[in-house]
Amino acid sequence: MILQVFVVLLSATVQATAALSPFYGLALASNSPATFALVQLDAAGQGTQIGPIHSEIFGESDLVASANGIFYYLGDTSAGTTLVGLNLTNGVKVCSKAVPLSEVGFVGLGQSLSYDETTDTLVLSGLNANRTTHSVYRSSARTCGPFHVVDHFADATYIPMIHSSSLDAKNQRLFTSLALTKNTGSIGIIDLTGKDAMVVVGEGTPSPADTLVSMHWDSISQSLVGIAAAENGGLAVHSFDLSTKKWKVSLAVTGVPSDWNALLGNSATVSTFDTVGRLMYFIAGDVNSGGNIEGSFLAAVNVDNGKLVSYPKMSRVGLGGSGYEALLKAK
Repeated sequence: MILQVFVVLLSATVQATAALSPFYGLALASNSPATFALVQLDAAGQGTQIGPIHSEIFGESDLVASANGIFYYLGDTSAGTTLVGLNLTNGVKVCSKAVPLSEVGFVGLGQSLSYDETTDTLVLSGLNANRTTHSVYRSSARTCGPFHVVDHFADATYIPMIHSSSLDAKNQRLFTSLALTKNTGSIGIIDLTGKDAMVVVGEGTPSPADTLVSMHWDSISQSLVGIAAAENGGLAVHSFDLSTKKWKVSLAVTGVPSDWNALLGNSATVSTFDTVGRLMYFIAGDVNSGGNIEGSFLAAVNVDNGKLVSYPKMSRVGLGGSGYEALLKAK
């Protein structure tokens, strides 16, 4: 069984979490016009909408962060790329402000959003106005903006359709998906201190499995980790070791239900990682021949041994499918 890439029509997002803590994210609340609402998801897969709906459009991805009781996401308005902050308790909008980042085709494509707990700032990146370079900004994690330029880097000729990022706050390194050619993926490692030049890690070599779609920094193993469909069917954990600068052999996931045929949440860019608990949470399930989701599950896999330890079925919240794919731990 090869897990197909299935992009759900709902918005959602992710970041670091602890086991048994609630997850947060966004759900599509209405269409024409599209509106979104904050949702909370418990460890048993039960979800609840929190507060009112919001008009800032969100694209399914990992473009969320939380800090100081606020859920942040990068969305879209008539002004372009927009940072939105929602109160985690009642879902009320705290702030909304345009960010000087360009958009290409789809909301959030080529952009990133992370929380840096060492400086209590948000780190944002994406194409600048002329679309020839990427720009990195910082903003206070207590409101939306102002945005201060940190750095620029010039690998922006092509934009990967499936995009993810992660942050190593301790060592001030931003990891982000890049595409040096239309068909060649890579990972950019940006030194936010400005001391070192950006490093680009090629993907798909020496093995075609040497890729990261979902991307999470694992401070314990000093690696980037992610979940992906395995070449021979099923699922696999992929890892790139930053200490050795080498790809690790992919780890097959055991215990995957035989009827799962879809890796949901934008190929698992909608996923999150509990570093201490060693669990990566993602959304998978089964999709029928008509493209409709028959069931979506909150899966948790141990990244050290590949064991699928739990997968409660997710309740429906919002429109379509399960209504959300959201895994974000409040900070």
